[in-house]
Amino acid sequence: MTSLLKNSELSIEKADKIVSETLNSCDDGELYVEDTKSETIVLDDNKIKSSNYTSDLGYGFDLTKNDVGSSIEPDQDYLFSPLRGIYSLDKGEIESSFKGQHLLDFMSGKFSNNMTKKVIKSIFRESLEAILGKELNARKYFN
Repeated sequence: MTSLLKNSELSIEKADKIVSETLNSCDDGELYVEDTKSETIVLDDNKIKSSNYTSDLGYGFDLTKNDVGSSIEPDQDYLFSPLRGIYSLDKGEIESSFKGQHLLDFMSGKFSNNMTKKVIKSIFRESLEAILGKELNARKYFN
């Protein structure tokens, strides 16, 4: 796990504390950390036809439960933090909060609501920025 944290501002001690505190209040759920690398070389008549190298780095979390293990409620206001996960707010407490219904829609494969797409994009972006230790700037490279 230390190699996953080498490019972030998160220490192994802080990560351990966050994971321990989070899992302490959960009955079940899913948490994974991934760091995989694979290489494929395709030969045709002893000549390299193609080659591919893949490196995946990431972590996962359950979008059906909040940070204390309670089920996501459709009308509840929530925020997301890469270190804390999904957490409940009082109604309208912060402008960037979102309704639980967007998480539930995403988890059930319903992508027709534009706000659901915006919420999930924001969660994924924040997660990736936490892993990479820097802000994403994909448009700079893919426009």
